[in-house]
Amino acid sequence: MDSTQYETSTVRMMFGLVIGAAVGSLALVTEINIEMLLRGESVPPGLLVQSLGMSILVFVVFAGGMVIVGGPIWAVLHSLGRRGWLDALLLGGLSSSLVSLAIALLPLLLMPAHSTYSASEGGHDTVVNNHLTSFGWEMYLKQSALIGLAGALAGWMVWRVAYRRATIS
Repeated sequence: MDSTQYETSTVRMMFGLVIGAAVGSLALVTEINIEMLLRGESVPPGLLVQSLGMSILVFVVFAGGMVIVGGPIWAVLHSLGRRGWLDALLLGGLSSSLVSLAIALLPLLLMPAHSTYSASEGGHDTVVNNHLTSFGWEMYLKQSALIGLAGALAGWMVWRVAYRRATIS
């Protein structure tokens, strides 16, 4: 009986991380630009140059996240034989989404207990007396979902580049 498994090498894995971070960063910057245009905001002059600069910064963040967060989880999944494209897609999507949400919420958690910190965006309150409003949660969850979508694409790309089929008979 033949069964198909996936194998990787150190070189393919590292190349996959670079390509995955590049694809994830470009996807996220594209998502941000599309969202801006869908909201009816005017296209700023130099959008392409700004997007390129943002892509470089996001690439560094994606690559760092892949090494610090995704790498250890990937190593466990790999050792458990969870080497399919869906595993990689879920790892990239869920980890990037949850990490981005945690980073967004961290400042609120670090505030003193009786803080009166408040914030707003676009005329809507997002935080009142150090508590997220429903609009704030909606905004953070949408942002987390967008980052998760880019992370899922990045995870799939890492899998696509890093793994090869190995038929065992």
